[in-house]
Amino acid sequence: NTLALLIVAGVAMLSWSAALVIDARVAQDAARRSLALVSTPRASVSPRDVIGAVTLAPPRPIVARGSPIAELLIPRVHLSSIVLHGSDTQTLRRGPGHLEQTALPGEPGNVAIAGHRDTFFRPLRDVRRGDDVFLVTPQQRLHYKVTSLHVVHPRDLSVLEPTEQATLTLITCYPFSVFGNAPDRFVVRATRV
Repeated sequence: NTLALLIVAGVAMLSWSAALVIDARVAQDAARRSLALVSTPRASVSPRDVIGAVTLAPPRPIVARGSPIAELLIPRVHLSSIVLHGSDTQTLRRGPGHLEQTALPGEPGNVAIAGHRDTFFRPLRDVRRGDDVFLVTPQQRLHYKVTSLHVVHPRDLSVLEPTEQATLTLITCYPFSVFGNAPDRFVVRATRV
């Protein structure tokens, strides 16, 4: 009787895991198609409009949570994922998530993206300084170089602070080999080339 219960529990856990993997794959495929076909409305190419003596920045586009915003590529470690806007549980289950309070790809400042270490960001364990990183949006291909790798406490939010130069910050849990909740965060910082 106990053996049957364990078998049923094991099958249920495997089924749940399979459902999560399938959902993530379907979401990534749909996001990839959407990103290729639909361009997010953006301000014109000119970064500023001048009205008399007042200079106005174009309004920041409104991006719906879970919407695809860019493809993240790190060729050397074979990472290719569609980045979704948002950092909620469902979004991060379906792909790396753009942290809402940070710059959008192509905007000046710090673009921060978080992902799970056991799915989309698993290849980050092999990233090195100097690696090429690309964010590809419908409007542009942004090229970055990895400048630093470090481990921080989960409450250390300094990695999300705005930067003067165009920066990309990738964040995942650390260490990679821990089963369950990891105590720290692995941070990959790259600057735009």
